[in-house]
Order: sequence, then C-alpha cells, then structure tokens
Amino acid sequence: MEIADGLLTKRMITNEVYHTIQAAATPQKKMRIMFSSFDSRAVKEEFYRILKQKQPYLVEDLEQEM
Repeated sequence: MEIADGLLTKRMITNEVYHTIQAAATPQKKMRIMFSSFDSRAVKEEFYRILKQKQPYLVEDLEQEM
C-alpha cells in the first residue's frame, strides 16, 4: 500500500482505484489492480521510483536478473 499511497498523493491514481487496491484480498491482487490502472509512462516511472525507494534490495535483485 505504500506505493499506492505515493501514487494517490501525487494524484496519479484515483480514490476509486486506491480503494479497489485496498480492498483486494492478496498482495498479488493489489499489485495487479494497481499496475492495470497505470495509464501513462509517467505513472509507471513514478511507480518504479517509489518501488526503488521503498524496496531497494528487491529492485536491485530484479535489475541483476535482466
């Protein structure tokens, strides 16, 4: 929810999308809903920036796999 909070604060997702994410039963469903709501490259870039800030080790591991 930290990522959704950041995107909502920057008005990159709507309150409706935020509440749908919040209501999802599993973290996987939350992520699918959030990612499917991204409508621009700017939102995807902000998602990546927040993810890198909040989960630097995860991003580092994923980048090494590329």
